[in-house]
Amino acid sequence: MGSLPSGLEEPETSRASLGRAQASGASSSGSGPEGSDAFLVYCPSSMFGFRSLAPRRLRLVPENCSGISSAPLAEQETRYFRPQGPHRSRYESTCSASYQDAGYTLALLDPRARLALAATMAGFLLSWEATASVFMFPEIRESLAGGDVVQASWVLTITGVISSALLLLSGRLGERVGYGTLYQVGLLLFCATSLLSGAAPNLLVLIVFRSLAAASIAVIAPSSIAIIAATAPADAQARAIARYVLWAGIASFTAPITMTLLVSTLSWRYGYFVQAPFVLVVVLMSRTSVEVPGRNRSRQIPIVDAAMSAVAVGFIVLALSNSNEWGWRSASFLGSSGTAVILLIAVLRRSSVQDPFIPLDLFRTRRYRFVTVIALIMSIAFFAQWLVMLLYLTEIWAFSLVEAGLLLSTTAGVMVVVAVPAGRIVDRVGHFPVIVCGMLIYTIGFGQFWLLAGDGRSNVLLFIALVGAGIGTGTVWPTIKSAAVFGVPADRLGSAAAMVNATQRIGGAFGIALPAALVANEVGATTSTQYLRAISIMPIVGLVTFVLSFGLRGTSGPYGKRKMST
Repeated sequence: MGSLPSGLEEPETSRASLGRAQASGASSSGSGPEGSDAFLVYCPSSMFGFRSLAPRRLRLVPENCSGISSAPLAEQETRYFRPQGPHRSRYESTCSASYQDAGYTLALLDPRARLALAATMAGFLLSWEATASVFMFPEIRESLAGGDVVQASWVLTITGVISSALLLLSGRLGERVGYGTLYQVGLLLFCATSLLSGAAPNLLVLIVFRSLAAASIAVIAPSSIAIIAATAPADAQARAIARYVLWAGIASFTAPITMTLLVSTLSWRYGYFVQAPFVLVVVLMSRTSVEVPGRNRSRQIPIVDAAMSAVAVGFIVLALSNSNEWGWRSASFLGSSGTAVILLIAVLRRSSVQDPFIPLDLFRTRRYRFVTVIALIMSIAFFAQWLVMLLYLTEIWAFSLVEAGLLLSTTAGVMVVVAVPAGRIVDRVGHFPVIVCGMLIYTIGFGQFWLLAGDGRSNVLLFIALVGAGIGTGTVWPTIKSAAVFGVPADRLGSAAAMVNATQRIGGAFGIALPAALVANEVGATTSTQYLRAISIMPIVGLVTFVLSFGLRGTSGPYGKRKMST
């Protein structure tokens, strides 16, 4: 069979990390491509960071790593070897790279990889739903609410309130019943509620169905991230999560155009109907016999803590979402906020017990503390930028709604381009450098627009701001999601992802409420000065996030050099 390459040593055990065999097409003397022996890399689920990928044999030419391709062999043709010494990293990185390079073709064949791909599609699904809802809102307001903005706005508000309230519970539930199982349940519920929402006869029924859809979103969001984190190679986890953001960017780019056509030519109802076929495809992709690591049947669901946490988060989002209608000093706002604070304090006091509902032990690491704060603050700018820029382009620069939507899609397009490369860089150098660079570009982009823009159109200023926003969000969001689950045990991934998602929802609600308050703060017609005051949120928040990102320095590094600072 030829000589064994340096760095491979045969262990006594029958199943180790690498299998050596003649590659198909190699001569009996053992010569493979490029005149060298070809070896089959056997990647068990417990080795090389493939924590949940099914074992796979991949042809490897040791002297020429570019000669990787799939090459299944008969079991009797395989002997197992383990990489040793300085050559270990070469074989590990090659094994991981071969999985990544195989892309979606192998993902459709391998059950575990197919499940990971289905989880990645959640990025597209959730982003599409959020974007489409905004474009359906005007017709829903006219057809079901008689033009009443306050009543119709509950179609949007209820989604944020319910989904935010249930995130922590769904994360915990995923750890108990399994992320894959819960993900499929969430998808089926989302599909059903999409069809029911499209057929809703009146506004009240639509709000009820959107509440159920919000529950499905709360299930899908943390379980999908947990699946991706649990099934990705350890040295490619950030890249895998970046694909989630890439698909979210694709949805943000395509949804405005698609929804504009559907609503203008057919009806807002078809905006909900078209979601169902896509969800069914994802359901079929996720239906495998594979069990995602991390299921802990002993994990308890404290009903009292879960209920108090859900009500507390729900009240926070409700108060922020309605702050401009109620008033920041109104009894409704203060009552909702006060109730939320009291409930959260009560839950935190009960969290001193073993295995608490709110995973306070995650906050023992400096990395997770800073990631959570960054997610909260950055969400304010991210959600504010879409609303403020849309209003500025239509109200001040007099672009049509369609023109403004197309211009703003520049940001989503840039996100699509930079997300995966950013994830690849994170896997090599760690989270800190990527977040710092991304936030610096984001801050400069919106900073120059805030300082220089005025009543007259300036395509150059707008282009710099939108491209900077795309680079910033395309690098920061996948990095935050990756850092949130970095080094977290598999049976805590659901809680880790859910906590960060909940903080994002709270920050997003504040990011929508704050610009509206700044713009409407003065009596009379809205001016460019008022909008620019709202636009100042983005560079200010960007600068704060840039400074906070230095808290991540030294908390994580590239694969093989990971640190967990406390």
